[in-house]
Amino acid sequence: MIKALKDHLIQGIVRRHNLTLTLTLFTLIGSQVSAQNIADSTGVATEVVDVVKSYTPSINLRPKTKWDWVPEEGQESRPAFAYNHENVNLSPSDLPAVLRAVGPAKEITPRPLPNYLRVWLGTRSSAGLEGFVNREFNPESYLNLAFDHQQLNGTIKGVTLPTDWAKSGLRAQWRTELQNRPSILALSVNRSAVQWYGVPDTLSLDQSVNNDFGQTYQKAALRHRLGSNGGWFTGLDSELSFFSDRYGVNEWSFSSSPRAKLIWDKRVLSFTGNISYLSTRFSYEDPQITAQDYHALNTDLGVQTELDFGDLMVNLGAKGWGHNGTSNTTFRLFPEIELNYPLWGRSLEANLSFRGQYKQHETNSLVTIQAFLAPGAGLQPQIDKQIMRLGFNGAITDLWQYNLGAEFRNFENQAYFIGRPWSGGQGAYAYDNGNSFTVNYDSGNELKITAKINGRLSQQWDIALDAAMIDNRPENNAEPWNIPGFSLGGSGTFHVNEQLLLTAQLLGYGPRKEQRMVADQIVAETVKGFIDTQLHLNYALTKNFSATISGINLLNQSNGLWANYPVQGVRVNLGLQYNFNAF
Repeated sequence: MIKALKDHLIQGIVRRHNLTLTLTLFTLIGSQVSAQNIADSTGVATEVVDVVKSYTPSINLRPKTKWDWVPEEGQESRPAFAYNHENVNLSPSDLPAVLRAVGPAKEITPRPLPNYLRVWLGTRSSAGLEGFVNREFNPESYLNLAFDHQQLNGTIKGVTLPTDWAKSGLRAQWRTELQNRPSILALSVNRSAVQWYGVPDTLSLDQSVNNDFGQTYQKAALRHRLGSNGGWFTGLDSELSFFSDRYGVNEWSFSSSPRAKLIWDKRVLSFTGNISYLSTRFSYEDPQITAQDYHALNTDLGVQTELDFGDLMVNLGAKGWGHNGTSNTTFRLFPEIELNYPLWGRSLEANLSFRGQYKQHETNSLVTIQAFLAPGAGLQPQIDKQIMRLGFNGAITDLWQYNLGAEFRNFENQAYFIGRPWSGGQGAYAYDNGNSFTVNYDSGNELKITAKINGRLSQQWDIALDAAMIDNRPENNAEPWNIPGFSLGGSGTFHVNEQLLLTAQLLGYGPRKEQRMVADQIVAETVKGFIDTQLHLNYALTKNFSATISGINLLNQSNGLWANYPVQGVRVNLGLQYNFNAF
């Protein structure tokens, strides 16, 4: 396998002759990165004390609300490409067309975060409001509520159409105990609005024909998690969700995933299962779109055990997956093999794995990645038939950790986003003007090289770096449309003093190819890479109040993730946060 990875990598280097430039960019840009550690708030003593010095405020930043449930859509397995968001924070390992299956459920966190309310205003008519409140009844039971609204209404140079962007979310969560099992019930409602403003320069648009270029997405989800009480049944996750858009897409989804473990011959066998159903209906009257309603039933059952051979740890398992959809019916058996061996204590550990997986594409998941997707996108299950990974990780020192990996993936039905066909004239619908995308599915191979490092330079300074190189080779498409050859990211924090905290973030993607049709002719163009850098200063005014000033897109880059969709230039936000005690 190692030889196969080496040969594929050499071919990729020859194919992409700009490797030297790529590595140079990693080196130059990596120096700008920084991290996101958040200081804890200072508690208030309940006993009588003698004051020996004046009060010094402490940092109390906006908490990252860590729900006991899995993250919201766009975070668990795919990036949320809301580039106009105040904080663009995408992992380089999660690339636009790499739609991974949802990983194992996260362990239940026993305690919620403090309460806070935050408001911010910025240049280019940007604003936001968010908050989190919690009511704790006992250590095992609480109810919390979170809300978030952000909007951006400024204009973009060279764009005549509206470029408004907004999103809102409301989430409620109840945790209690059911027969000594942790039980969590969560309800979320989300809405986002975008504009199809990416009209080619060659089109002289008469806005009197169609002056509404907006699209809205709505999703509501009800989730329940039942944990383990120490017996053979280790948990059950269930979700019911509904998604819709402005153009008649209605999508229902249900899934239930039980987990169990049995002891056989002194060996622990872990069982996982899932049953999910997807129903997508299209109800609009565009004669240029022949959308087909889609229904899919997916079931899977897996078993896994761990073998201990001294220093060598081996995980063996298999998963069977059955799919019954509108377009096809299939069954696959995926192996799950993982070997871990410490080559040099904590400093160097080797990991070798071989597995397979599937991911059911949904309209909801596709628009989370590509918000400018035209209605009627076809749906298919993505199948990663073989995923082979060789990795090395360890600790350089007590304060620094690293992870290196090479992953080879053989896939079917990967989603590539390409420009929607356009005849050259003005369309009657907002998305018919060369300003929307569609989905093209293809099989192929991919080699991805990743490198991650994080650590602490001092007690005041934390840093993290993340880089990836991708060689994606589809079978039928001429290029891996809209998949960049490399990505990088980083974050860092610097505690200037007890009151002042400096946070920096960086995200970058390399150039990528995009396919469009203009006047019945296929046109391939290169979309420039981009780098987004952000800087945030937080100052603790008092125990309860803190102020923040943020700079976004400090390099003032206009090119964004997609062709003909430039983004806002430099923006500055001013925020005020109030933290208060629990009820």
